[in-house]
Amino acid sequence: MLGKITKSTGLWYQVKGEDQKIYACRLRGKFRLTEQRLTNPVAVGDHVNFSLEKNASTGVITEILPRKNSIMRQLPRKKNEQQIIAANIDQAMLMISLIAPKTTWGFVDRFLAAAESFHIVPVLVFNKIDLLNEKQQVELVEMRQVYEKIGYATWALSALQNKDTTQFYGALQGKSSLLCGHSGVGKSTLVNALAPAVNQKIGKVSRLYQKGQHTTTYAALFEIAPKTFLIDTPGIKTWLPN
Repeated sequence: MLGKITKSTGLWYQVKGEDQKIYACRLRGKFRLTEQRLTNPVAVGDHVNFSLEKNASTGVITEILPRKNSIMRQLPRKKNEQQIIAANIDQAMLMISLIAPKTTWGFVDRFLAAAESFHIVPVLVFNKIDLLNEKQQVELVEMRQVYEKIGYATWALSALQNKDTTQFYGALQGKSSLLCGHSGVGKSTLVNALAPAVNQKIGKVSRLYQKGQHTTTYAALFEIAPKTFLIDTPGIKTWLPN
């Protein structure tokens, strides 16, 4: 059967088959031996062939079909190992917040370099605009102007208040979009605002360190409209240029 990876949880993968059913599948051992530097030979968004086991509810992935593209990161504690975040992406959207937690210009630039190197269209999404003071609002305007002048699309919205999300929703139509950024910037909140039925778990930002706490532990792909996919990812600290 032909299917698409919708979630990776380590040893098992959720695969949506052509019959629209979800199957729990595992990898054949040969795939793990092929890519020595990769922690995950298959990723969310991959198209695969799989065969069902005798119980017809689980399966084995027998083939990973060629990818249009993929985006990877370097593991913070394992410098020689890489992790594929997602595959077959039309656009990569970086969620940015200027407060609780603050996203730095340097992190944004590294994201843009990584996306460009993997031939993926990058988009910058500034969240939590409802929390900004006057000085931060000025910084928001400046950041958007800088990146728009060099050709990048930017959005400004409040996922929590569902403010200015309607036009942004239109930018997702008919595409497979990766949503990434630091923990706590509001990725899962935005997914819930755009597709309430998804009901992603949401965490709070640490008051002491002003950093997000990991609530999304695995990348997951959601079909929020016909042929419109949104991939929510765990918080990312380190990008890997190609």
